[in-house]
Amino acid sequence: MSAEQYGIDVASHQVIQDSFPNDMLLTDVLQSFGVDQAIIDTIDSRSSSQFDVRRMQAGKPFTILKNNVSKDVDFFIYEETDENYVVIDFREGIDITRGQKSVEKELKSLYLPITTTLYEAITDKGADPSLVKSLEQIFSWQVDFFQMDAGDYCQVIFEERFVDGSFIGIGQVQAAHFHQGSEDYFAFYYPMEGKAHFYDEKGNHLRTAFLPAPLGLEDSKNPSPSKIDKRSKEQFYVSPDKRPVLAVGSGQIISVKKRGDGMSLLLRHSNVFSTQYLHLSTLAEGIETNREVTQGDTLGYTGKLPGINKSGVGLRYWKQGRPSLPPKASEQESPASQGANPEFLKRISLWKKQLAEISMTAS
Repeated sequence: MSAEQYGIDVASHQVIQDSFPNDMLLTDVLQSFGVDQAIIDTIDSRSSSQFDVRRMQAGKPFTILKNNVSKDVDFFIYEETDENYVVIDFREGIDITRGQKSVEKELKSLYLPITTTLYEAITDKGADPSLVKSLEQIFSWQVDFFQMDAGDYCQVIFEERFVDGSFIGIGQVQAAHFHQGSEDYFAFYYPMEGKAHFYDEKGNHLRTAFLPAPLGLEDSKNPSPSKIDKRSKEQFYVSPDKRPVLAVGSGQIISVKKRGDGMSLLLRHSNVFSTQYLHLSTLAEGIETNREVTQGDTLGYTGKLPGINKSGVGLRYWKQGRPSLPPKASEQESPASQGANPEFLKRISLWKKQLAEISMTAS
């Protein structure tokens, strides 16, 4: 481990690295390294504002730094993700801080000829499969991903992210061109108010409607529901068990409830529309009341659907507090066009030129 990795000089410490064990709490781990229970109790009382110690997950890496002279534990470092970590400093009282490793980003260009599915086209190039979800979300209403034919193709420019020289996943898609049948669709990333937005070459926003289904392509063979309850207007989507359930639109979580048949979640998109997700087996990490989510974010995981003995998710639309069928695109708010924005037009002209230069051999 490098001394700079966590912003701590480790030269005077014994470094112990391990993974968080199954069926153990932070208390158990720290006690095994000789930390007094009174100190551990102090961590529990102070951690909620910085980090909830109860959310430490089995298998996540942690590092103990023991003082070479006193043999006391000076630091406990828990890696939440590949780039985010939490440091507990025991040297003078208890100090809990969050940190982030330096992330390097590199632009990657791909030409993706499609013979069967977008997933196969991406994995055949050796690219991260999560790129499928990114492109699916971006072109969710322009491209019919269930009707891909030989001759269709995609050109995409996106970021790859690295920590300490190791690949940790894809970053922001910057530009993409999808050719399907006789149609060409473009998407250009243009951030607004700190959020990711995508526009076509004319400056029209691509996300003007809800996703057609709360499931990803790999989990749903058809974007249409398998069953609709006429009274409640609940739509049932069948999929394998414990697969990600996606927010069909951006919004704020209003309520999370435990029901007899699983978890349910209500998401408000505007003063007019809300969506409700039912029969979830579990919620995704960090999903709770009042949290803001973005279209395509994972809310939870599929569970057992009542009455049809299959796994999946139930989806209800609410319009002004009443059960509703999915709204038409004309009923939904559309972000302002950027077609007359000189900065936007200059930006996409550069990306469009780079897309055109992506050759069939790009990988």
